[in-house]
Amino acid sequence: MTRMSEDRPFAIEFGGEAARPLLLRRIPAGRFLMGSSNGLPTSPEGPEHMVEVNEFWMADSLVTQAQYEAVMGRNPSKFRGDPNLPVETVNWLEACEFCSLVGQSCGFAVRLPSEAEWEYACRAGSTTQFHFGDSPAELSKYAWYENNSREKTAPVKGKLPNAWGLFDIIGNVWEWCADRWHEDYTGAPCDGSAWLNPSSTAVHRRYCVRGGAANMDAFRCRSSYRSFDWEEVGTSRTGFRIVADAVGL
Repeated sequence: MTRMSEDRPFAIEFGGEAARPLLLRRIPAGRFLMGSSNGLPTSPEGPEHMVEVNEFWMADSLVTQAQYEAVMGRNPSKFRGDPNLPVETVNWLEACEFCSLVGQSCGFAVRLPSEAEWEYACRAGSTTQFHFGDSPAELSKYAWYENNSREKTAPVKGKLPNAWGLFDIIGNVWEWCADRWHEDYTGAPCDGSAWLNPSSTAVHRRYCVRGGAANMDAFRCRSSYRSFDWEEVGTSRTGFRIVADAVGL
């Protein structure tokens, strides 16, 4: 396996005509202020904390229905009609299984992003409410959300990407992360890794989702907004994108 070039994306091929290659882009190492202080003191977006993130590679788009079906042999999605629609109705376990199978085929580890990696990549160096600024007036240029989606998903890469070339990083479908859900960031790791231990109040296995969805308002498409779903629950509003560590590729 040839090491990924730092100045161009790496393509994962799935075979067949319907499934386009999935492109991984290099996300540079860096540090950022994660979360938001705009909510109440008990807001799940706080407390803000500085996080160091190692270099990694992230898919520039959500996993599509054609790509998922090529690997998993099925398409669980509610919204259909175009192979390039994002796959949804996928639970956290199924998303992890997809990552494992793709990794076996590629010869390197593929996984879900940590919540810190996701927000760092979404922000792409920005410190504003959205990766393009503080006002939602421009949101329709970058995201499918309640004002322009008719509450349906849309084919990936139909809107502008963020500054690091990532499409649909907000809107369209929620994106699974590797982290267990915690009510806020008290005690969260600051090294970019996934927060895997359960919260003290955890009853069921809940995992973080990020980015908002086609039926969500602008507030939920902010870079710092976070929510959760249960491990074995796959909704028609939740999909995912994959990442890979740069080391050894």
